[in-house]
Amino acid sequence: DQNLLTYDFGTYLAGPNLSFDFSVFNLSSGPGATAPLSLASVSSIGSSTGIELQHLPISGLPSGSSAPLSLVLKRNVFGDFAVNYLLEFSSDGLPSEPAQLITVSGFGRVVLGGDVDVDNDVDGADFLIWQRGMGLGPSATLEQGDANLNGFVTADDLALWKANFGTTAPI
Repeated sequence: DQNLLTYDFGTYLAGPNLSFDFSVFNLSSGPGATAPLSLASVSSIGSSTGIELQHLPISGLPSGSSAPLSLVLKRNVFGDFAVNYLLEFSSDGLPSEPAQLITVSGFGRVVLGGDVDVDNDVDGADFLIWQRGMGLGPSATLEQGDANLNGFVTADDLALWKANFGTTAPI
């Protein structure tokens, strides 16, 4: 039995980390039908440097209770991120029961302010995109020159470009 949880953080400028909090539940289905659960293993595929799974140890989670977990988008790491975490839970009191699997997928992008062509630097090519997109809105995209991600291409985006002109994002 496998369950899937997917979360797309979207696109963000550098800044404080963002967290998507969720819980796993050990459902109660009657006397003797459930047992405490423990998180036996966690494996990842993809970019766990940009999106991290955080949790406390989960051991002996009683029937009818839950445990908190978080996906964290690290906004001090630049790039496009996609990661799948496979969480394997074992039944403590019913060892013959098959493992319960949960896949948690996270997606996100962190860009340098002013880098509207998303090539990890703020340069003349970004200015040209801003210039061509000036006045677009209310659903303008980063790639159209919306450097501050508010849906409009304005002088505020130019100010962000100016503030970071010549900067290269560490990757």
